[in-house]
Amino acid sequence: MHFKCLWMGMMLASVAGCGPQPAVDNAVNATNGSDRVATKQLEAPGSCPDDGPRLALTGLCQGRAVAYLQGDRAVSLQAPDGCAWQVAETELAGGDVLLYRGLQCGKKAARIEYGGGAERAELQLVESAMDGKLPEPRPVAWFYVADGDPAAAVTQRARSLIEDLKEAARCNARPARVPEWPSDAMVVDTDPKGSTSADGSPVAVCGDGGYFDEATRYWRVSQGYAWLFDFGQDLVEIDPASLTIVARSDEDGQWHSL
Repeated sequence: MHFKCLWMGMMLASVAGCGPQPAVDNAVNATNGSDRVATKQLEAPGSCPDDGPRLALTGLCQGRAVAYLQGDRAVSLQAPDGCAWQVAETELAGGDVLLYRGLQCGKKAARIEYGGGAERAELQLVESAMDGKLPEPRPVAWFYVADGDPAAAVTQRARSLIEDLKEAARCNARPARVPEWPSDAMVVDTDPKGSTSADGSPVAVCGDGGYFDEATRYWRVSQGYAWLFDFGQDLVEIDPASLTIVARSDEDGQWHSL
């Protein structure tokens, strides 16, 4: 059972196409046990062509895993001096895996983990390429099931985070238009041309999912999910344009992006 069906099954008593709910625990247990061994046997025979490492969950060669990544890599962030982007992975519910590019600086590397939820899932930074293992996980992204038009899906999700219904009604998704961000990045704003302040003071509108001009906060829609990234003013240690969910096919045993 794939991540999306499993997650939607937790939110709803029954979802067409997601299978019977009693099988959820079995699917998770199989992924955490013998099924993972089988995955490694199928995906990791022999050494990698570039003699690099294999990813632990999928068995993909790290150097080749970049070919699986979706998104516009042409506008991805530049790595700081002394650091490089490396493909990493984290396990989702139901046996699916999230591939992403994370910073590696010397022997330290950014690592994120998945945290489930009833209405949204969360990605937490648990290790930093600068600071090593963090004393407390740092939330950096949330994602929701998104159907239909991407801008409408983001608008709906962002409005649901605002308690004031009158304020929420004024908020709509618009293209972010920030050169360093992914080309499909969106922000939620009260002005389609971009909110500003007359005196140059910071602009923060539309609540926790809204536009804030002094933070790296934006939305993307990819693979049926609306992703909200919020790095605040911290260094961006994972590349939001690279996040890609992959699942292992029952037919050929190989990993494919959803």
